[in-house]
Formats: sequence, C-alpha cells, structure tokens
Amino acid sequence: MSLDVLSERGQQSVLQEDRAIELFEENTPNARFIRTNKSTPALLDGIILIRGELSAVAEVKCRNETLDRMVNHYRNEWLLTADKVFAGFDAHRLFSVGTVGLLYLVPDDLVMVVWIIRGDGQLMSSMRMESTRTQRTINGGSAVRNNCYINLTGARICRSV
Repeated sequence: MSLDVLSERGQQSVLQEDRAIELFEENTPNARFIRTNKSTPALLDGIILIRGELSAVAEVKCRNETLDRMVNHYRNEWLLTADKVFAGFDAHRLFSVGTVGLLYLVPDDLVMVVWIIRGDGQLMSSMRMESTRTQRTINGGSAVRNNCYINLTGARICRSV
C-alpha cells in the first residue's frame, strides 16, 4: 500500500503541518505537539502535551483558503471526516483526554485551534454530520462518506509572534 504522504502533494502537506504545529506551539505556552509516524497510517495526527502530561489528541488539516473565505464562503465551518471525530471519542475512552483540531490556513499563515471533544468526552464544538462526496485523499479521487462540519466560532487564532 502506497501512503499518500509519500507523494509530492503529501510531502508539501507535511511541510504545511510542520508550520501549523510551529504556530500552535509558539502561541501555546508549555505545549508540545508530538506527531504520529508519517510512514504508517494513523487516524489522528498527534498528541498534545502540556507541562509533560497528555492533554489531548489532535488532528491537523491544511487548507489553501483564507480566514475570510472560511467565514463567508464555508459558513465558518470546517469539514472533517467523521472517522476523525470518532477516533477522538476512542482516545477519550482510553486516555480521558479531549480532541483538538488545528486548521492551518496557508495563504494567511495562521492556525485556527478548536476543541472538538472536551476532556470529559462531550462535544465542545457545535457540528453537523452529513454524508457527502468529497476529495478522497490529498492526491485526488472522490469518496462518499460521513463528514462532520465543525463550527469555527470561538476558535483560537494562532499567528506568528
């Protein structure tokens, strides 16, 4: 099985994820992001440690969109496949931690940080779920699957300090 991350687009995405993590850590005192191994498939992208303790699991997505376009064109919603949200619930069951989403908006060089699942296992963000056709992977294709549309109202913005 060939991993999408090994393609040219996949490698570009890894660099963008690196930038997202850098901005998050710059703007989040005492936080350290530990990413999953990119050479193997994983449902989520990493964990967040605060003062050395596991605080959350995390999903990072990079979009070639501006904040203005996210707010005005996409109704201030972020599409995330439902399996990512369900993986967050699994992590809560196993570790009693929440799930954080980091949405990197490439043109604006900023990260929107949103708590998806609280540490007590409750949904933090309002969201809706629909079965929709979306791009299958970073390398293209299409798939019909359950997607969550996460409301970004109240997301913390991380910019270069």
